[in-house]
Amino acid sequence: MIRKYGWIERIFGRCFPGPGGEKKILVFGDSNSARNYPGKEASWPVLLENMAKGGLHVINESIDGRTTGFDSGQLNGRKFFKQILDLYPAVDSVIFFLGTNDFKTQYGSVSPEQTASNIMEMIESMQARNRQIKRILLTPPPVAPNGNMTEDAAVKVAELASLLHQVGVKNKAPVLDLYSKLKPARHLADDGVHLNGKGRKVVASLVYRHLCKAFTP
Repeated sequence: MIRKYGWIERIFGRCFPGPGGEKKILVFGDSNSARNYPGKEASWPVLLENMAKGGLHVINESIDGRTTGFDSGQLNGRKFFKQILDLYPAVDSVIFFLGTNDFKTQYGSVSPEQTASNIMEMIESMQARNRQIKRILLTPPPVAPNGNMTEDAAVKVAELASLLHQVGVKNKAPVLDLYSKLKPARHLADDGVHLNGKGRKVVASLVYRHLCKAFTP
């Protein structure tokens, strides 16, 4: 499984120190980070860890259906993130990949501004505890029409992607623009929402490249 990503090392070199000195990366997301289907590829956090050949320990605290703050329990990202920080106080980086579920019909008319504000609050709570943790924002992928999503979900996701760039600037957090990189016909499943195998490989590669630069002196 690991050998198939040798091209990453040929292009970027050995970015991480290897077992015993690995960087700890926490992924806080929804089904697009938790799932390993459809397709044969694993979830993108698993692919990311494999690409690093022991240089990254990726902790995937993602779950299907998580919103940024419009549900209860683990599905309420804004509230549950505080518990996650208690569990993993020594991570080197936190990757936020949330937002799409906020625009499901069951949550009514959630605005992109509300979603961006919730993500901002999570980042600020993390900074208050440890400003040394590198934070990374992933914009949500574009969505196609879907019975579970509001009629204007595609427009709201596009607006959220733009707003997250502003959140990143304000918090000095890099933003990886998956919205423009991922193409629905090529990288999404038939439901128009979830990443397929090709999409997960794209996300893992983009995150790897960023981390390689971030952690290389």
